[in-house]
Amino acid sequence: MIALTGHDNEPFVVHLMALRGRRGDVAVSIREIGTDISAFKERYQLSRREIEVAELVLRGYRNSHIASTLGITPATTKKHLSRIFEKVGVDSRAQLTSKLV
Repeated sequence: MIALTGHDNEPFVVHLMALRGRRGDVAVSIREIGTDISAFKERYQLSRREIEVAELVLRGYRNSHIASTLGITPATTKKHLSRIFEKVGVDSRAQLTSKLV
C-alpha cells in the first residue's frame, strides 16, 4: 500500500496486487482515504475521539503529532489506539490502515 496526496492535498491510497500466474501483471486500485469512515465508526462502535485518532493514523500521523493536533497527551493517544485496536481486532497501525482503506 502506498499513501499519496492529490492536487488538493487530500490523501488517497493506491493498492497494487500481483496477479497469480501472470508474471509482472498487477491489479491497481485507487481511492480516497476514509471515504467510508462513518460506516467504519458504526461497525466497530468507535467513539468520536477514537475515529478522529484513527483518521489521523490513516493520514500517517505519529502519536506525538496526533496528540498535538487533538490537544491531548501522547499517553491518551496510546490509550485511544489500544481501544481502537481492541475494537477493530488488529495489532498494529498497518493492520488498522488496511481495514480503514
